[in-house]
Amino acid sequence: MRKILILLSIILLLFSGCVQDGRQKSSAPEYKIVGGGGPYKEAILSIQPQALDREIIRYGKGGMTFDIGLTPDQSRAYVANQVDGNITIISLDENRILDRFPAEKGVRVVKITPDGKTAYIAGNKKSYAYSAEPPYTLIKEIGAGGNTIAITPDGKLAFITGMMRKDLDVVDTQANKVEKTIELPLTDGKIGIISMVVTPDGRELWAADALSGDMYVIDVATLTVKETIATEEGDPNLLQDFMASKKSFMQIVASPDGKQVYAGGFSGNVRVFDTERYVELEPISVNLEPKSDSVNKINGLAIDPQGTTLFVSVINKNAIAVVSIETGKVLYQYGGVNAARLYSISAREKDGVNIEFEPSDKKGIPSGVDEADWKRARAFGFISDSDGKYLIEVSALGLRPNSVYTIWWRGRFGSGPLGGAPENGFITDGGGYGKATILIPRDALNDMDEFVILFHADNRTYGANPGKMGETSFWHMVGKVPAL
Repeated sequence: MRKILILLSIILLLFSGCVQDGRQKSSAPEYKIVGGGGPYKEAILSIQPQALDREIIRYGKGGMTFDIGLTPDQSRAYVANQVDGNITIISLDENRILDRFPAEKGVRVVKITPDGKTAYIAGNKKSYAYSAEPPYTLIKEIGAGGNTIAITPDGKLAFITGMMRKDLDVVDTQANKVEKTIELPLTDGKIGIISMVVTPDGRELWAADALSGDMYVIDVATLTVKETIATEEGDPNLLQDFMASKKSFMQIVASPDGKQVYAGGFSGNVRVFDTERYVELEPISVNLEPKSDSVNKINGLAIDPQGTTLFVSVINKNAIAVVSIETGKVLYQYGGVNAARLYSISAREKDGVNIEFEPSDKKGIPSGVDEADWKRARAFGFISDSDGKYLIEVSALGLRPNSVYTIWWRGRFGSGPLGGAPENGFITDGGGYGKATILIPRDALNDMDEFVILFHADNRTYGANPGKMGETSFWHMVGKVPAL
């Protein structure tokens, strides 16, 4: 009898980890993609890939940032404002401004040391070390400015350079002074380093030259160039007419295991480098929908924590593509958003249950809409507790742009607007992105079997009536109500 009771106790203990208050638990999302620069001169971008969600966090007027600095716990972003000459600190957990401190006019890049104590800031002509904690005092003026900064994982060295420079400064972060200046080959009297990354093991600095197309590998121990890998991703005339360029490096990232370095550029390719053999591998060509003859100019790049997926920002298409590294295929894309620099960061886990949606043509497809385009849409839902009710959050990509949508529930004994009307409605933006947040009583979910996202071709809603199916109203996405 005692053995049976012990066994039952173990089973209950294990079961309690999966179910609480009668509800199965899952977690989403596990990471975010954040970005700055590009068309957002007054904001940074925050994307939750698993939830298909995104936020634009506005921080002030004027001045494009070239890069953003992240704290070690990845909860805050430091953003430089060139025009106002200040640094804004943004909470990435709450998507809001926390603080702001003055720096110098023209500042455009911020990087935070691994201990979170120092912010290295670069402008057009000078670079500085500031305290990253209140009262954010200037520690020391370092040297020449730039548009890219990289810091070693141990925080001992910082590398600063830029496209108008003729060399690369190595900064001793303990003394806050330039320890060495590394000379690199010049193109028309200057180097074109536009992006740098230190490998996860801290042994090498990879630096991409947008003018020559060369990728430099610098030994961190000896502070010398150990390899130069020539590529076609260079344009000596980039600075004369930036957007006219059809091939030039923009951002580089290292894989989590450090075995590859990925480099996005204006050729529309993500170039892949083997960090052990120092050779270029087969590139990943990014093909956005709808397809066109124009080149997809990649200006931002991030990799997920598992090293399986790339997030590729395309400046001339104002879109961010999610690309499988294994197949090279675009899994889906965010329209109407773009950033010059992208980063993958950890995110707080959120208790709840996922809703999986699938495209539907059950009630037909609107006249003039391509079937493949219609079925390219994606949606994600999430149900969580909120003060005794259920909070249902739905985000969708690839819907009809600038259009009216509503969300409905269906069950064996009826149907209706989810959360009531007009709370069940939302309008998509120019890129086809839409989001709805709806509260419902807990017991109401018992009557629901599925959720339907309806497109209204006449751009109007009908209250408690969904409209004429197949004429003005069409099922676009359907999701089963998960077991709770």
